[in-house]
Amino acid sequence: MAEGTSPQKLSMTIAMGIILGLFPLIGATSLLCLGASFALGLNKVFIQMVNYLVYPVQLVLFIPLIKTGNQVFNLTGSAIDYQNLLHIFKTDTLAAMGEFGYLLLSAILVWLIAALPLSILLYRSSLKYIKRLGIKT
Repeated sequence: MAEGTSPQKLSMTIAMGIILGLFPLIGATSLLCLGASFALGLNKVFIQMVNYLVYPVQLVLFIPLIKTGNQVFNLTGSAIDYQNLLHIFKTDTLAAMGEFGYLLLSAILVWLIAALPLSILLYRSSLKYIKRLGIKT
């Protein structure tokens, strides 16, 4: 039997691939998905595929997560050039983490707050859809 192909495991793979794929650290999601697939016995290829499919959404949500974290935790009093920040993260993630780590940490905290309810919603809805399709082990 192929690993992680039951309806429950496929639903978990979809939910984890999306949630981890939206993690606000560009370049870290593949490792997170690989770790989750080993830890939870999920389909390794499928979780990476889902992760790669949500990459454009990760880029779209990157700045809003940082802005929200900055507002929620009131980190800076001055305006931030978010377009430049995104460019720095895409070109040199480690340097950006050193310079803007506090903003990144605030975005990760906002992501964590949203991740649990969103993962439950994604799991349940994808499980319902998979069962409706009649996918069996």
